[in-house]
Amino acid sequence: MIASDVGALLLRHALAVRPAAMPAQQPPTAIELEYVRVVTGLVRRAMRVAYEPLLRMLPGLVAGARARRGDALRLDDKTEEAQARREVRRARRRMAQDLSEPTIRSVAGKAASDVDRHNRVQLGRQLRSVIGVDPLGADAKKLRPIVDGFIHENVALIQDLTPGLASRIEGTILKARTEGTLHEDLARQLQERAFGYAEQRAELIAIDQVGKLYGQLNIQRMRDLGVTHFKWLSAHDERVRGNPTGKYRKATPSHWDRHGKVFSIADPPKGKNGEKEYPGTPIRCRCIAAPEVDTLLAGLVDPGEAGLEAALAGEQVRPGLALVPPARPGPTPEQVAARAAREARAAAERAAWDTQRLAKLAARAAK
Repeated sequence: MIASDVGALLLRHALAVRPAAMPAQQPPTAIELEYVRVVTGLVRRAMRVAYEPLLRMLPGLVAGARARRGDALRLDDKTEEAQARREVRRARRRMAQDLSEPTIRSVAGKAASDVDRHNRVQLGRQLRSVIGVDPLGADAKKLRPIVDGFIHENVALIQDLTPGLASRIEGTILKARTEGTLHEDLARQLQERAFGYAEQRAELIAIDQVGKLYGQLNIQRMRDLGVTHFKWLSAHDERVRGNPTGKYRKATPSHWDRHGKVFSIADPPKGKNGEKEYPGTPIRCRCIAAPEVDTLLAGLVDPGEAGLEAALAGEQVRPGLALVPPARPGPTPEQVAARAAREARAAAERAAWDTQRLAKLAARAAK
């Protein structure tokens, strides 16, 4: 059989095959965990480098404050207060230098590339199971604005941790001086109110941003293919917004109620403020959009011999549909879960070590 005959058979099969049950998309769990590890590690190292000098001089900054509790501040207290503010500003500059734009762009760009590849495989696998071919061609240029937006947003969010952390540390130290807080209590307060807060915030940013990017890429690829509707699929567990027996039963709008329902890509359901809301785009949303391929198949027509020749020459028969080699299958759910568990254990061990390091520095400063 010559190549043109093979191509014709493939294309006609793709246009004539009846829809079958699609495999579910696997969420980018391993990529999310890796990005959390990288971002929190980056922030943790920046905090350690920036604030280690300040932690060492804490005893001098708060010395005698407990004995003067309730008394009016002495003249030298104002001098020490000014010194504390200067040291916090210096630490803030050091942290800003460590969390530079090129550094964040590098790690965010790597995560974006991984998420894009994962979505390409997952959506391609779904469509191939229904129409017999993978219709996703090279679409990097079309999706570049989404990826660039992800990188820009991550740079802004991660760099914004620096002034927020500095403000919390300065406020905690000055309050400790006024109230005569014990050194060891101050160390604990700094860990809980400042360093711990920054780590939690960094983790939230990483998790939320990966989910948003995956949801945006997923919808845009469907739109480019001519898919007009999608099915909203939630994780269907106790953490889903609006689950009547879950943790967030009062959350609105309810993603629990949206599960399994079909929505228009052009007119999706609305969020709290009336904005268009797609699966994965609300904060920490784990929902995924599945393409309603009936709308894609309805738009496909037999292109005739001229269209077949164009397809065999590597051109697209219609926007989004091309005869391209099928994408390599992604990892199985078991493999994803095993890898995620390994990376979670490794991340927890590294986080524990860094947390102990900061705690030791704070405790040493309190002696």
